[in-house]
Amino acid sequence: NGQPIYIKGVNRHEMDPDGGYVVSRERMIQDLTIMKRLNVNAVRTCHYPDDPVFYDLCDEYGFYMVAEANQESHGFGYDDSSEAKKPQFARQILERNQHNVSVNFNHAAIIVWSMGNETVDGPNFTAAFEWIKSQDRSRPIQWERAGRGDNTEIYCPMYATQDYCQRYADSTDPKDRKPLIMCEYSHAMGNSSGGFKEYWDIVRQNKRFQGGYIWDFVDQGLHPSKDVVKKSASPEQPRYNYGGDYNTYDPSDNNFNCNGLVSPDRVPSPQTQEVAYFYQNIWTSLETVTDGEVTVKVKNENFFRPTDNVELRWQVISEGREVKSGVVATVNVAPQQTAMITLPIQGFKQYRDGYINVDYILKSDEPLMKRGERVAYQQLTLNSEPVLASFDRTSDCGKADKKYKIDNRKDSQRIKISNDQFVVEFDKHTGLLCRYDVAGKALLGDGGTLRPNFWRAPVDNDFGADTNNKYSVWRHPQMELTALDVAKDGKVEARYTLPEVKASLTLSYYISCDGEMFVLQSVTPDEAADMPDLFRVGMVMELPYEMDNIEYYGRGPVENYIDRRESQRVGIYKSTSDNDFYPYVRPQETGTKTDVRWWQQTRRNGEGMKIEGASLLSMSALHYSIDELDDGKQKDQRHPSDLQRSKYVNLCIDAIQGGVGGINSWFELPMEKHRLHYKDIGRYPLLFRIMPMNVE
Repeated sequence: NGQPIYIKGVNRHEMDPDGGYVVSRERMIQDLTIMKRLNVNAVRTCHYPDDPVFYDLCDEYGFYMVAEANQESHGFGYDDSSEAKKPQFARQILERNQHNVSVNFNHAAIIVWSMGNETVDGPNFTAAFEWIKSQDRSRPIQWERAGRGDNTEIYCPMYATQDYCQRYADSTDPKDRKPLIMCEYSHAMGNSSGGFKEYWDIVRQNKRFQGGYIWDFVDQGLHPSKDVVKKSASPEQPRYNYGGDYNTYDPSDNNFNCNGLVSPDRVPSPQTQEVAYFYQNIWTSLETVTDGEVTVKVKNENFFRPTDNVELRWQVISEGREVKSGVVATVNVAPQQTAMITLPIQGFKQYRDGYINVDYILKSDEPLMKRGERVAYQQLTLNSEPVLASFDRTSDCGKADKKYKIDNRKDSQRIKISNDQFVVEFDKHTGLLCRYDVAGKALLGDGGTLRPNFWRAPVDNDFGADTNNKYSVWRHPQMELTALDVAKDGKVEARYTLPEVKASLTLSYYISCDGEMFVLQSVTPDEAADMPDLFRVGMVMELPYEMDNIEYYGRGPVENYIDRRESQRVGIYKSTSDNDFYPYVRPQETGTKTDVRWWQQTRRNGEGMKIEGASLLSMSALHYSIDELDDGKQKDQRHPSDLQRSKYVNLCIDAIQGGVGGINSWFELPMEKHRLHYKDIGRYPLLFRIMPMNVE
């Protein structure tokens, strides 16, 4: 009837006199504004009709809608004995579809009718299908449970894999001619949306696959009482209660309903940038590159409007820094067409690790968007060879003040290497680096080490696939030190067997007379062994707590992973260990950056260190340890506000980390190419250089 709906417990909505909360028109506009800025153009009203005001707003602001009837009988199952397939439910199923169509018929936003959700298909839905068609032949009908059958005009499965979508799009089977638009896909629970690029590669190369509806928009969590927040270990972190936080006797699926792109308070999670990137409608590619100019091809994927509302801003980036920029004020490409634009970029070969950043910026306000906002962007590669570290150890150690001493007495628990510039120590029992001082400044925290690392705090998709248990042998694998050698030239080598994972490991350290250190970790699997996969091959270095300022050259500025990084451009970025921690509703892996060339970790006065990789690295630096983010108790109610801060900055340095996944959060692994297999770990040696900074 158009009156406000009152919902108990919805966060930060206006109170009604009875203690509920008004879902106001302004709040709906807020959600649609977020969607518009994420390049979302369609909404499915799952699993029932929404507030009538929402349909009006979608009409006004131009969102496509799938209008779904209030029909959900998941609990009855899907076989022939299901109650929902029997005549006693025929009237209920028909009437709910009749009401949905009758009430919403005149909304221009609605382009598809949905007969409901997760109920067995059968004659009851055939009757509903035929009735809708008798009233409205202008809109198609979708019904997920009909599969490819007669009761749906759109093939709309849930959570089909990228490989399955490709096979369907390429199929010549007459049954596979319907458009594929997934009614749910890319489950956005926690640190997710991995493999999103691969879905949209198929959409853009085959018209049969036309997109889908991400499950879902917002995490369904509630603010706890103020008393709960006061008792938290980290009250500065946000906390949202979820299933199981309220009692121990109601059925609960833990944090499962927290599967949105944005937090309950409408803060976009890092994964939203990948979604927005692949949903954008303007794309750019390099067409020709000469010494005098660069020509780019601009494609307008919009169906109904030209690009005359945007300007193109471009930058040439070399080794992470801007060297040239400009603006193309007029970009007028017709709908579904391409156009060539010439950029005055001379002598492109001179740019090392060179890129062109392009940004398409609104020239005037539009509904839900403001002048100056970016609607599309890309990074085009001019020179694909990244500038990586050169490991030249020819520093002058012949001078008296540069020579170092090696103290390896039998009665000492440590090997000590030092001169007037630095002190480095290795523990004889573990073989690990346990002290690293340069010019009197500690680069390791008190009691900290640099040690191998094969684990991450599992993301929700890891829990769903049970890899937190299947891979658990890699969490803290036993490391048996078999040899610890030190040479006169400053090389220290520690060799280990890892009996639980049937592998051998070697750590080699090359120490220069100025305190620089080269570190090489290599892992060799047993080719005859059958061992589980793992999350990462890397090391973790425990730095002093106050060494929390970050500057790096890699992909950013937000976290990114091997299967979710296209939206993040290569550049130089600054952050802090606190800013890089994203508080997922349930704590999990966060903060990683990929394609890192170098990384600086410093105190506020600039003291610290720089790490350079011989290959592209993945890195993160948080005030929370992996063991604190993952306490091994999956079913416990855990929140960011419960976390105890580490005494260190935990710097993770990875040769590789597996993907976070995103197909679904209950059994699917990341795509095959984004997994890290046991037999492949020998292919990922980790070689990097540590250079002290501002400690002379």
